[in-house]
Amino acid sequence: MTFDQIKQDLLENPRFLRYNNQRLASKYKIEIKDALEIRKIVNGETGRVSRISAEYVKLAAEYGIKESEISGGWLKQKGEPSVNFSLKFTKEGKSELEVLKEVLGSYKSTHKPTKESDLRISYKNSEPNILVISLADFHIDKKDYIKEVDIDKKIEGYLDCLFNILVRSFNQAKIEKILFVAGNDFFNTDNLQGQTTHLTPQDNCISWDKAYEKGFDLLVRAINRLKEFCKELDIVLVNGNHSYTKEFYLLHALEVYFKEDKNIKFDKSSQERKVYTYGQVFFGLTHGNTKMSKLPLTFATEYYQQWGQCKFKEILLGDKHTDRNTSFVTKDEFNGVNVRIMPSLTSADHWHYENQFTGNLQRGLGIIYSPTQGKQAEIYYNL
Repeated sequence: MTFDQIKQDLLENPRFLRYNNQRLASKYKIEIKDALEIRKIVNGETGRVSRISAEYVKLAAEYGIKESEISGGWLKQKGEPSVNFSLKFTKEGKSELEVLKEVLGSYKSTHKPTKESDLRISYKNSEPNILVISLADFHIDKKDYIKEVDIDKKIEGYLDCLFNILVRSFNQAKIEKILFVAGNDFFNTDNLQGQTTHLTPQDNCISWDKAYEKGFDLLVRAINRLKEFCKELDIVLVNGNHSYTKEFYLLHALEVYFKEDKNIKFDKSSQERKVYTYGQVFFGLTHGNTKMSKLPLTFATEYYQQWGQCKFKEILLGDKHTDRNTSFVTKDEFNGVNVRIMPSLTSADHWHYENQFTGNLQRGLGIIYSPTQGKQAEIYYNL
């Protein structure tokens, strides 16, 4: 198009005057300086400001606005131009595609490939951890309803689970201490009549005295295995609702048996709720045959000093024969209290079968905690 043709087109289509000079030049395939000149002429003929005075251009330049970017302007009222004029402009620049090409063309990743040596675990400078094992609700003397299992095979399954968790934990972290939660319905009954502590009749596979002897021998073997994997072993009794008194007698006997081993500490007290701390981690321990929603506040009230000193709060339960995890978030903060129901190695008895509690996996769980970072890993073993 000729100069006159462009001028005529702009007079007939004044909306194009809203384009900045760069876009106007692109539309008519002319130089930007020609677009600026033709705009001045057309503006004069249409009653627009025909030119932008050098004073206005100079003021605009102070704000980083080029003359070629100005598409119009007007005086608001007479007076100093610094306060009484307006300019309409569009900043010139590169298109998004051009900018993207420039960025990608000059981009260099700072990624460094992982060395094979870094993949190997080194305990030299790593932080020590604690391994928490609670093989809750074993019910060693319970009669299995769906598939009857010999008690000696149940015992071997318990030891296999324990050993597997220990080995895999040892290969994942620097374990300096183990917290082993004992009790939690380790036995199925609490008296010679084959009843629970609250006198509920049970189906049992062995007499009460043989169950105690086998249970004692099992935990002697388990504790000897546990102490091979740590410098300190803490054993805490959590009484269950099936065998409250028998579990106390069991822990008392074990404490006497291992009295010469100074690296093993027992807490056999009969409190229903206990606390154990490791660095910044608070462990609330109880069997779980209670209202779960009340536990965070109860532990926070009863053990307020330890609660306030720890960043991470874990409440570990048994009783429900299932693996469940619930977080209670306190008001106006985002540090939740983690309530964990530990899984069980036991299978269904007649009551569980009748009430359709038969789908849960028989499994054990070990959890690794850092004293400064809280929970690090969960190690499962399924029977």
